[in-house]
Amino acid sequence: MAILPKSRRQRAVLLIGAKLVLAAVLLAWLAHSGAIAPGVLLSNGASLSASLIAGLCVLAALALGVYRWRLVMGALGVHLTYARSLQVYWIGAFASTFLPGAATGDVLRAFYVARESPDARARAVVSVVIDRVFGLLGFMLSGLALILMRFDALRQSAELRGLALKFLLILVTALLSLLAAAWIGKRLFQDGPMARVWGKLGGARRAAMRRVAAFSYPDLWVLFAVLGISLMIPTLLTCGLLPFISDVTLDYTNLIEIGISSNAAQVANTIPLTPGGIGVGEGVFEYVLALLRQPAPVVGYATAFLSLRLITAAVNAFGGVLFFLPGNILGARAPAAGPPEDER
Repeated sequence: MAILPKSRRQRAVLLIGAKLVLAAVLLAWLAHSGAIAPGVLLSNGASLSASLIAGLCVLAALALGVYRWRLVMGALGVHLTYARSLQVYWIGAFASTFLPGAATGDVLRAFYVARESPDARARAVVSVVIDRVFGLLGFMLSGLALILMRFDALRQSAELRGLALKFLLILVTALLSLLAAAWIGKRLFQDGPMARVWGKLGGARRAAMRRVAAFSYPDLWVLFAVLGISLMIPTLLTCGLLPFISDVTLDYTNLIEIGISSNAAQVANTIPLTPGGIGVGEGVFEYVLALLRQPAPVVGYATAFLSLRLITAAVNAFGGVLFFLPGNILGARAPAAGPPEDER
């Protein structure tokens, strides 16, 4: 493995250190403002029932994420057993939680699946990108839908209308960025040293588009299934928050408000200001929930989001154990279907 030059290593260490300092400052500010209550956080951690419920919700979301990724891989002609997919996905979740870098987990996941699919490496990498895009779309679409369900508050609150507009802008920007990246990448790499790699990625993309354009029943089923799973995962993570919010009556309105805040915070977690969005997600959760609940809440609800983050970190830590297990313990690679990459 190539070692980074000393200057680059120093910059990387400084960047990671700066992000950790920013995360600590944000958490300290949230605690000082009352958004995070250390006593409540310790109480949440000591509650076995709340931790178990939250942990089961996180595990269910992880299992659905693996299934969604396998559907995407299958549509692209990449085949791994569920057990091996689970191992790779969980290792990626561990890397995203505990290792520096905004996309470390996705890069590691792409590396493993490409290595185990030598006849479809480009399509294997594309499957990780598509899975990540659908994951973000799920949070944004779910958030928009929940905001529209609070139409009464939407009419009365300019701030909530602004939040809905931000969700919509992020959604449109993400889609336009993908199109722009594809166009720019083709212009930059089609005649350069990356021409062969880009040609393979282009072939994988064209093969995937041909399958979608055929409008065959299995492909449509996969599309709807992937969208459905992407909407179910935010719901499960919102359910994981509920055991830590004990001072609110869980009626229809409150559930929608918590769901909107949770989706906004999960999207904010993807902003690479701090490792894993620590402090950013909690702040957004508190801000949006205070915006929706008038009068503003007395208890700091960011504590609940931080509690769920700690449970998620504990679940993802098991991916570090799976990292040291050989692949054949959890399942060998299934034979890949279809002709080699260059023939597609």
